[in-house]
Amino acid sequence: MGPPGSGKTSVGKALAKTLGWQFVDLDQRIEAELKTTVQQLFSQFGESEFRRLETEALLSLVSEKMGKTVVATGGGIVTREANFDLMKRIGPIVCLQADVETLTARLRGDLTRPLLATGGDLQSLSEKLTELMNDRQPYYSLPETTVTTDGLTPQEVAAVIVERLGMRTDSSR
Repeated sequence: MGPPGSGKTSVGKALAKTLGWQFVDLDQRIEAELKTTVQQLFSQFGESEFRRLETEALLSLVSEKMGKTVVATGGGIVTREANFDLMKRIGPIVCLQADVETLTARLRGDLTRPLLATGGDLQSLSEKLTELMNDRQPYYSLPETTVTTDGLTPQEVAAVIVERLGMRTDSSR
């Protein structure tokens, strides 16, 4: 979990590859099931309905007992307390963090994030990211493990996560 642009999907994929596990991006799963985009869901139904859909998707993952899987969640999933409790049942939770400058640089030109719509204005994007991170900081501080992704590749972040959680990789078996 973590703010938009922190690397949840790219790090999740790298971590899954490192561990030899499956990877699920919760937003992509919702989009595939509903045959629409997160942006369209926000536009049509609003954030509250999207958060409900996230909870349903998370419940589905818990009930599937998928085995060893890395799950990348949406940045706001933890704004619902029930979601954080569900995530704890799945396994360890890692929060990815990055400076606003890093997030802004990574998200420049990305028009798919409904809570960050700015029409391409970098100053507005930076301000929206700052506001979003400030609002969500109490939630982002919940996990026991936080990894800062500034200046690191997804593979480097995955290696930090493996080390911090004391996980075994495919190559260590």
